[in-house]
Amino acid sequence: MIPPFDDKGNLPPGVHIATLAEIEGRFVTNLGRKRLFNALKKVVKIFEKCNCQEIYLNGSFITIADEPNDYDICWEPTGISPTAELKVILEDLEAAKMKYLGDIFVRFPVPPFYFDHVIEWQKDRNGNAKGIIRIELGKMT
Repeated sequence: MIPPFDDKGNLPPGVHIATLAEIEGRFVTNLGRKRLFNALKKVVKIFEKCNCQEIYLNGSFITIADEPNDYDICWEPTGISPTAELKVILEDLEAAKMKYLGDIFVRFPVPPFYFDHVIEWQKDRNGNAKGIIRIELGKMT
C-alpha cells in the first residue's frame, strides 16, 4: 500500500513497495499523469524482459503535484540479461527520456561507481526525508 502524502506533498520517509496497478490507482488522476504512467509502463516492461528484479520510482510523479513534469527511475542491474531494447535506451539516454518521458538511471550502490539513487532520492531538495517507491518486477500485478 502506498501511504498518504506528508505535509510537504511527498511520500513519507522510506521505500514503499507497490505494483503498477497500485501506482496507477494512486497517481493517475488526470490525462497528464496518465500519459506519464503509460510511458513508465513501457519502460518497466523493457526491464522486466531483461530479468531486472526491481526498479525504484521517484520524481514529481509520486508527489502531490497536479501536473508533474516527469518521473525518475533507477534499475537494479544485478542478474539482468540485456536485450536489444535495453541497449537502445543505454546508447542514448536523452532520446530515451524523450520517448519514455522520464529519466532512467542505473543503480550503482558500490564502488568504484558509487552513487546510490535509492539513498539519495530519499531526501528532498532541502534535505528533508521523503519516500520513494520500489516496484518488484516479479510481482507486478
